[in-house]
Amino acid sequence: MGKVANTIRDIFRLALLVTRKGSLRVPPPDYAGMRARILEEIPRTIFDPDIIRTNRRPTAIKAQLLSIPFIRLAAGNIAFIRNPEKSYAQYFVSHEKKLVYIRIFKCGSTSILKSFLPLVHQPFATYPLKTSSIDSVAHHLVQHTLPDFSGYTIFAVTRNPLERLVSAYLDVFNPPHQYPDTLFNIFRNCRTLKDVVMLLDRIPDRYRGPHFVSQTTILNSVKSQNVLRFNLDSAGRNTQLESFLNDYGMAMHRENRTASPYDFRSFYDAETLDLAYRIYKEDFEILGYRDAYIDLKKAFESGWHGKLSEASSGERPISS
Repeated sequence: MGKVANTIRDIFRLALLVTRKGSLRVPPPDYAGMRARILEEIPRTIFDPDIIRTNRRPTAIKAQLLSIPFIRLAAGNIAFIRNPEKSYAQYFVSHEKKLVYIRIFKCGSTSILKSFLPLVHQPFATYPLKTSSIDSVAHHLVQHTLPDFSGYTIFAVTRNPLERLVSAYLDVFNPPHQYPDTLFNIFRNCRTLKDVVMLLDRIPDRYRGPHFVSQTTILNSVKSQNVLRFNLDSAGRNTQLESFLNDYGMAMHRENRTASPYDFRSFYDAETLDLAYRIYKEDFEILGYRDAYIDLKKAFESGWHGKLSEASSGERPISS
């Protein structure tokens, strides 16, 4: 009963927030159309999405209805609110290697998928995937539930929540600063990281979307199964992770590097830092990133003030 009560409470909070902040005026992107155009570059002998996931093809009537922006916006958001876990519970399985990868956005996932997807779909072993195609291919190969894979190795990569939050902000809120269509466009007026964090603080964790949901929530979606976890450092490296991938015949690629370096600390002030800690407290405490929060907090208390930054097209990482 406690879980049901919490869900009802979260939906009620979300409904109030959407009523105050949301909008139906911003047309949502046609993600299906964008994916289809990207996948047209890949020969059907290598990857045919119609064969891979025939159950995902909408009927002709449904496709026609979804071509109407208002209906697409409403349908997408209703589906998300009914089952938010589907947006962030993303598993990729190689039965040949008995290996499962839990994707956590903004933790080097695009780089890892470039090596991992050929283990899921063998034809990619001889067809080099472009970085721009990875997300579209992954959409068709992902699993949203994970049965009991006895004998399989399950791994994930996590990251300092402060760095991950800035990376997600730069990815999603590159001008014109909108998180397209999610939760009826409630992010449309966000400009700075503080704007985003103040709004995230009011949204229940499971409804924050795949870029902003906490890493512990994603890891907790794998119930009663051991997960081998690697930490990504500020340079996007982990020698243990690279060794682990090499053991399975994979390499650690460096995809989606930023166009120009930036100091993630410069996006914070003392208030934004404390809000970020409150939002991602379990990530800091359970995953071992508390020192990152303490160090920056002490820097502010000692008088350090980084130059506050705002997203700009020159520093935008595309996706990971």
